Amino acid sequence: MTRVVLSWMDTCGVDARYAQAVKDGASWERIREYSRWQDRAHRQFLAACKTLAQVRRLLKPTFAQANIAGPAQSHSLVGDPSVPGWVQAAAHRCARKGRPPTGRIAVGG
Repeated sequence: MTRVVLSWMDTCGVDARYAQAVKDGASWERIREYSRWQDRAHRQFLAACKTLAQVRRLLKPTFAQANIAGPAQSHSLVGDPSVPGWVQAAAHRCARKGRPPTGRIAVGG
């Protein structure tokens, strides 16, 4: 996040310098130099935004499908030694909140 903010600030600063150079009637060489700086700053900003989006997408929790209860069949998961502990914990959390287990259990975080 910091890289996005800093590259955005750099892009704004280069834009301001370019505008000031054009306003002051700077030489074409100087204006071309500022234009190259603008392009580079903009590319760095877009790369930082893309990286942030990729990281956020990778950090989203994934969901694992668990067949907790078959059709027309109810099974108490809590206290059953054949059911893994993490499934029991998820079922217990659902029951505590007054919701039936949905089969979607968050893995990771």
